[in-house]
Parts: sequence; structure tokens; C-alpha cells
Amino acid sequence: MSLHLPDARFLGSHIPGTPEWAAVRSGLVVTATEAPVIAGLSRWRSPLSLWHDKTGTPVEDAAPTAAMRRGIRLEPVIAARFAEAHPELVVHETGTWASRVRDWQRATPDRIVTPADGGPTAVLEIKTSSDSSEWGETGTDRVPVAYRGQVIWQLDTLGLDVAHVAVLIGDQDYREYTITWDEDEARYLRERAADFLDCVRAGTPPPDDHPSLYPTLRRLSGAVEGAVVGVEQEAEAA
Repeated sequence: MSLHLPDARFLGSHIPGTPEWAAVRSGLVVTATEAPVIAGLSRWRSPLSLWHDKTGTPVEDAAPTAAMRRGIRLEPVIAARFAEAHPELVVHETGTWASRVRDWQRATPDRIVTPADGGPTAVLEIKTSSDSSEWGETGTDRVPVAYRGQVIWQLDTLGLDVAHVAVLIGDQDYREYTITWDEDEARYLRERAADFLDCVRAGTPPPDDHPSLYPTLRRLSGAVEGAVVGVEQEAEAA
């Protein structure tokens, strides 16, 4: 790895799903995909579900979904499309990084880009989507809020200011967005993440009013599931 980022420490490039990959992402750390979950920005996962993962009592199937497999398969194709559109930039494959200030703050950007003639380094995040409703016009910074949180976390971890987001929507609509690091957003994510890790250390579930709370609870012990069903039955009776 030839790239050097003064504000981040390179932890290595590992194949997703391998023990080495899991080792740099597990334990009392928060990754860029986890930060939006903790902040309640993800529609797909709740903070409570992530807390169970961190405390060793996972309640969700960790197997890749069809959408995830599709994204992995198309990532190099979209990266090549971005590189073709930007001959002035050099696109680098990368791995996992840790903040030099907060070692628990981790990020694995899809790519890192540097200007061919010198200049600021940036992040390239690659996405696929079947729905364009949450994506703004190409060239703007309007991306789904969970992805924005992920990118802000990456920039904050690496000490960079700019991220490019390249997305392929519905297999044929290619768009690009530019997101700039925001101090207030980054501070909010860090504070929520630090509070979440305190909950993990204490063994205390985090406050959670996420829409997926009940499905998460249903996957826990029978006693908890029974309690949830009882609450739902009382509500129906009322």
C-alpha cells in the first residue's frame, strides 16, 4: 500500500468474510457501515441488532443478501466507469484504516482517488440501487441519508475533506455525487458511536425506537418474544 494518510493508520487489505477481515472490524470498534446504524439513519438495521452483534449474541443472519452480492460483483465495473470519466484522477484499491486519534474509529472505503498531477486525496464510494427516489441529480450531494453518514464517517476517519459517490441505478443509470466533510455531522456521529460503545462495555442495550425493533426482539429469547407478543395483544385488545 503506497498511499499515506497523515490522520489514519492502514490496517491492511483483506478479502471480505475472511478471519483477517473480521478481526479489524470486530470488537469495540465502529466501522463506516455501522455508524449510520448507531445514529438511527439506516432503514435496514437497528442499533439494538448491532449491539447484540457486538456483545456476542447476534440475532440476524450475516449471510450476504442478493443485493449485497450484486453490489460486490458490480463494484469493479463502476470503479472502472468512474476512472474512465476522470482521467485526471488515479483510482487506488485500498483496505481498512483506523483514525490515529480514535483507534476504535474504522473505515474501509471502496477506493481512494488522487489527482494525477498532485492535489488533495479523496474517497470514492461505490453503490448500486434499484430505486432512484432517494438520489438527487447527478453532480449534487443528495444521496440517501445512511450513505451520507457512511461517507462522512469515512472522511472523518481518514482525515479527508471530499468524497465522490458513484452509483449505478437499475443497471443503466450511472450518476456521480460529491460530498464534503461536515464538522457538525462528524461530531454527531462520533458522539453517538462513543455512547454506543459505552453501552456495549456496560452490557446495557442502547435506547432503540428504530422501526425494526420488534423484528429484532422476535429473534431473541422466548421470554423476550413472549413479552413483545403480550404487549402487541394488549394493544390490539385496547
